[in-house]
Parts: sequence; C-alpha cells; structure tokens
Amino acid sequence: MKVNSKREKKLFYGGNEWVKARTLFAAEWKANGKPCAYCGQPLRWEVKRAVTVGHKVPRKLRPDMALDPDNLVCMCSPCNSRRHFAQERTRVEASRSMQEVIDPR
Repeated sequence: MKVNSKREKKLFYGGNEWVKARTLFAAEWKANGKPCAYCGQPLRWEVKRAVTVGHKVPRKLRPDMALDPDNLVCMCSPCNSRRHFAQERTRVEASRSMQEVIDPR
C-alpha cells in the first residue's frame, strides 16, 4: 500500500501503534513543560485539538521513522496548519518546476 494514500493514512493514524506512541510522547512533552517545537509558545493542553504530535521528517519521506520518538514533536495547531500549508505549497511548486522541465514554453 502506498504511504500517504488516504487508506494508509487512516490505518496508520487510527492504529494502536500510533495512538500509543503519540499518547506516550505527548504525555512526556507535557510533563517536561516543553513549548511548541516551532514557535516556542506554551502549549494549551487544556484545549481539545490545540496540540498536535507530528513528524519532523514526514512519513512520506521516511516511513521507517514514523514511530521513532526522535522524529516526533509537539506543536500548536497554528504551527501545524502553517507547516502543512508550506509542505503543500512546496509540493505544488516542485510539480510546476518539473512541468517546466518536461514542457518548457
């Protein structure tokens, strides 16, 4: 199954291994009082969905590191949104650049 296909994402993020790894990682991050890994602001643990556990290196690039605690970070919701927007923008720009190589005008 292709990494990052909708089905694969659902299986991974809904799976017991990820849920356990994410829960343990977030609990340790919270216990140590660490701020958002990207902006440095305090994390709002009391607000549902305000904190996200994410991958430093995307699973698409390194699926073998998906559960590695050294590849995980906690971030605030705004930073998570900005990070995903930046990744999507980079993907689109790379696609356009490739199209220019294939079909320069």
